[in-house]
Amino acid sequence: MEKKKTGKVGVFFLCLLVIIISLILQVVLSACVSMVEMTKAIAVGTFDVTNYMESYTAFLKDTNVLQRAEFMALLGNLVLGVLWYYFGYIKKEKEEGTYEPVSAKFEENPLTFPFLIVSSISCFAFGALLELLAAALMPNIADFLNGALGSIIDGNRILSFIIVVIMAPIGEELIVRGVIAKKSAKAYGVAGCMVISAVMFALFHLNPIQGLYVIPMGLLWGYVAYKYKSVLPSMFCHAFNNLLGWTLPGSLISNNSIVFLLILMLASGAGAVYMAKRMKIFAEKRDSEERIEPSV
Repeated sequence: MEKKKTGKVGVFFLCLLVIIISLILQVVLSACVSMVEMTKAIAVGTFDVTNYMESYTAFLKDTNVLQRAEFMALLGNLVLGVLWYYFGYIKKEKEEGTYEPVSAKFEENPLTFPFLIVSSISCFAFGALLELLAAALMPNIADFLNGALGSIIDGNRILSFIIVVIMAPIGEELIVRGVIAKKSAKAYGVAGCMVISAVMFALFHLNPIQGLYVIPMGLLWGYVAYKYKSVLPSMFCHAFNNLLGWTLPGSLISNNSIVFLLILMLASGAGAVYMAKRMKIFAEKRDSEERIEPSV
């Protein structure tokens, strides 16, 4: 009997379910770490149970606790992404003989890495401008978010590098540009696949400011994953983008640097378009029903 295909609405809700499962897993793991850390704090006497609210507020602002909770949450997401992507797609496609390594496409065009880097810089600058706009519209949320992200980034630098530059890009790309993109590609085609994965990527961050500025990044990375038929290039773009955010000073993304960010966006964007034309990256028309082939 032929397997019944899931309709477009069904596919959308399946993609949403993937995000929900991932988020629930991260929240549960993060809460477990927080409970363990709180128990340890009570045991050594650094958590005053008689003054619970004050102690709890200080506990939630503890950089070490936040980093450990985030590390465990992202580790769970990474494991979920690897298992789901491998057993859901890679293993099946290797058995069917449709597995296609991405390395050949990198080797045949020396402009691939420069294109990924320059386009990521343009996207980073555009995202920074959107972040400034969102912060101006939602200052209270921006202050809270900057404090939370600052605690994770400015704590133990080695651990923050692992969290921000390695774990987050790998896990999120496997879930979003891997599982979700593959679920939506056949139902929606390349344009719909890009939009669905970008929207789910925005929802994944659970706050309106990041949700706004990650959408253009999600669109670019969605197309890159589709074009190269692999999540590896989008992982590279994501990691490079996060590396910029981890390395560059926070003062760079401020109202005083709007002109600089605008020039950076336009200049690197022009360079990316030029390289894309040289590579004929937009010239080839692909069947809208073609799937994104994995490569890890």
